[in-house]
Amino acid sequence: MKRKLLIILLLVSLVLAAGIQPVLAASPENQVDLSGLQEYLARIDRELAPYMPQINFRNLLESLKRGEWSLGVGQVLSGLLSFFSRQLLANLKLLGQLLVLGVLLGLTRTVADSLENKGVAETAAAIIYLVVFTIVLKTFAVTAGVAIDGVKEMTRFIQILAPVLLTLVVLTGSFLGSSFFSTMLVGAATLTATLMEFVVIPLIGLAALLGLVNEVTGKVQVSKLAGLLRTGAVFAIGLLMTVVLGIISVQGVGSGVADGVALRTAKFATDALVPVVGGMLSDAVETVVSGAVLMKSAVGLTGLVIIALLAVLPALKILAVTFTLKLAAALLQPLSAGKLADALEQVDTSLTLMFGAVAITGLMFFLMISGLIAASNLATALR
Repeated sequence: MKRKLLIILLLVSLVLAAGIQPVLAASPENQVDLSGLQEYLARIDRELAPYMPQINFRNLLESLKRGEWSLGVGQVLSGLLSFFSRQLLANLKLLGQLLVLGVLLGLTRTVADSLENKGVAETAAAIIYLVVFTIVLKTFAVTAGVAIDGVKEMTRFIQILAPVLLTLVVLTGSFLGSSFFSTMLVGAATLTATLMEFVVIPLIGLAALLGLVNEVTGKVQVSKLAGLLRTGAVFAIGLLMTVVLGIISVQGVGSGVADGVALRTAKFATDALVPVVGGMLSDAVETVVSGAVLMKSAVGLTGLVIIALLAVLPALKILAVTFTLKLAAALLQPLSAGKLADALEQVDTSLTLMFGAVAITGLMFFLMISGLIAASNLATALR
């Protein structure tokens, strides 16, 4: 009887061991579809080639899989400086137009002071203001489009990165964390893009328009209303960031601890309750989890770098326009074009707020991905 029981246990052990072999052979890279992420990385590499030819994100991902870091800080800063310089050069035409119109406005006012009939000079000044309005509002609309497109691009990348990253998180054993972040990542990204496109950017644009009207006409006083709209935009962004990051901080840590305890319990139960092959099964799962942790770290770090760049590039475009308007206002003030300089400063204030909105959005996405990685790492550490 004992001999038959021993033979049965050996047969069961062989069957279970044969079942473990595919688990040992199947690497996380073969279990996770990285094609969508790799296609996106290839597109990013093509778009950044004129500014950062020495940086290749597909190579970065491959090197991170091997535990290497191939991206230098100096390379990134050099590329960003080159990008910002090109944006400043692209805005020289805008600066020249504003300076020429400011000089004409100053000459018009000088001529008007020496004439008894000021009607013609006031009409010419009104035409100049109208041209400036058109140029500035067109520039603002283009810049607002850059901000909206930047947020949409970040959202699109989150939607591509989330399935890959969450699958790797599941393979590390963080089941509660993956179920929580699967909803939070995509939902928060979509909500942020919608809020920016339909609430924050329109409020900032309307504030800029009211600031122009208030400074140029001098008869319609709407500066307080413009300030109220800017405050509303700041409040909307701050409320969204506070709620999302607060939930991620509390729920992320909680799910990480719960997953870690569950994994440790399951490992102990496997070793203790499964006869003969319990240790082998536990070691096999440990091997898969370790590979998934390495892959998750590689994908997560690559995602963090790309999210940072997707936020920085449109922010630098906005900053270049902001600097151009600020420089124009500073040069126009001594040329008897004080009102025009004040009007440009109002638009500059709104663009600065838009720059902050894009930067904060990128920071929020960055912290969301970091929270997911930290929660899964906590579960892995506690196992």
